[in-house]
Amino acid sequence: KIQPAGRRPGDEVPAVLCLDGWDEVTEGKDELFEGLRKFAAAWDGRLVLTTRAVGYGDCPLFERQLGDRREWRICAFSETDSGRFIDRFFAADRQAAQDLLHQVRSRQAIADFASNPLLGTLLCLAVRLDPEVTRGAQPLRRADLYKRVLEGLLGRWPRQRRGMPVAEAPRPWATLAEKIRDLMGLYAAIAEAFFPARQFASIALGDVVQAYLAARPQAAPLCRHFAAIGDQPLQHALCDLNLIEAAGGDAYTFPLRTLQEYLVAHYWAAKPEGEQRRLVDRLCWDPGHEEVILLFAGQIPRPTWLLPLLADPAKDDILHHRTILAALCLPEMAPPVDAREDEERTRAAASITEVIVDRSMMEVRVETFEKHYTRGLPALAAVDSLYQERNIKEWLTSKLRLDNPAKDRADGFKLVAHCGAAVLVPEQCQLL
Repeated sequence: KIQPAGRRPGDEVPAVLCLDGWDEVTEGKDELFEGLRKFAAAWDGRLVLTTRAVGYGDCPLFERQLGDRREWRICAFSETDSGRFIDRFFAADRQAAQDLLHQVRSRQAIADFASNPLLGTLLCLAVRLDPEVTRGAQPLRRADLYKRVLEGLLGRWPRQRRGMPVAEAPRPWATLAEKIRDLMGLYAAIAEAFFPARQFASIALGDVVQAYLAARPQAAPLCRHFAAIGDQPLQHALCDLNLIEAAGGDAYTFPLRTLQEYLVAHYWAAKPEGEQRRLVDRLCWDPGHEEVILLFAGQIPRPTWLLPLLADPAKDDILHHRTILAALCLPEMAPPVDAREDEERTRAAASITEVIVDRSMMEVRVETFEKHYTRGLPALAAVDSLYQERNIKEWLTSKLRLDNPAKDRADGFKLVAHCGAAVLVPEQCQLL
């Protein structure tokens, strides 16, 4: 419907038309493309089309290489980029920057959270509002980080940014904490209902919300809140709360898949342990649920039962998928609450470490298998797991000693390379 307009008298450069949201077009993409193609052919200017990477694969503007087309992609941050971003964000607080950089460089999972400007901003906001999370003796866990981010998006951050104290929430909730708890439960139910799909239809979203509210007393603050919105559709009210957005047409989506995965894990964590065991046992084979299980491990109070369930030799396969997943869960778990749990977790971790290290030292001719076996090593090193009754870092250091046979040194070098920064200590650097 927009007619092309050429260069106007006095213009030094042609005009630029910017169109955003190709990934949000769910219907009529072919017709839209044909309109854009004709428009571009008659346009004496530049046409810029922007899109998220998700949903971009079927964009014909570049697939058909029509005319002078150039495609640009915003790359993920490198480690240097992440460091610069954090330094600039905390320009007035050098200690906070150093503490966060230490966490990012020592844990790959936290480094992934700082892999682009949006996630990096959420990470820095969470730390700025609660700087003690990076200054404690315990490493920063993703479950804690996502919890703070979601609490911020659901109400804490806007009040903080306005310089207001976090006080009582608007009615019908008595406190802001209660409001955030109720909304987190609702969004978790929505996330679980549609996962692993990123997008969901408006009608289906409304049905999930209505069913969730119907299962609660009408006098509950959450029910009273949605009863008071009048003629506004439930979907619009949910979008106003920051965690769901319109995706074009009649579709809605979670803006970040990582937040959806955390919310599914949050939903699981509220279930009885027996149901949790059945969910994990049934879905641990699915790569799409791996992140959910890792984040779930960080949300349950006594997660030690999770390790033997996943690493059960009678249920695992020849490639030890479940045992490797158990190893990846270890750094995500909250610290043990007592000596008994500490002992149980140490024993389970040692058993997992023995399987993974032994498999990692095998002569594997297929690179894909080697990457698969060794991807649990950084997690084991991060929690100082035991191998042959020694701290795995100390054991690896002993493998690198120059008086060892060449085969032992080669095995040690390979394992240290796969562990990365999580395992390196000064003595190992000297030996390397």
